[in-house]
Amino acid sequence: SFDGVTRINDAVALLEIYHDLAKREAIIRCVEKKAAEIFVLFRTQVEKRRFEFDNNKRDPPLRANEPQYAGSALWARSLGALEEESWTALHSSTLGFRGREFDDAESAYNSFIAVLHDFKEFRYQAWVEQ
Repeated sequence: SFDGVTRINDAVALLEIYHDLAKREAIIRCVEKKAAEIFVLFRTQVEKRRFEFDNNKRDPPLRANEPQYAGSALWARSLGALEEESWTALHSSTLGFRGREFDDAESAYNSFIAVLHDFKEFRYQAWVEQ
């Protein structure tokens, strides 16, 4: 049933349903395994977004009429918003899963958000100094 799921939010919602229905130990372990896979998927998603950011931060993809500084900050903000939505779903889920995968995902997310924040601050300072 997870085959068609492409968004972290949807996977978390589906996993919470299975978690609530799980009574036997084998099913509970299966749900925990799937939760770990979702955290790994999230970390991979954050790493891909970070790679995209690192490759484009010197020349962000801006629309024709978009201002250079505000546009690049908006681009960085949009990258962060995509991951923030997924992280909020994972972090606020009722699964209670706190394994190594959770720690790795949290670390990747916090690092990415910090890099985006620094980039936006840098772009703001460059704009003010101009």
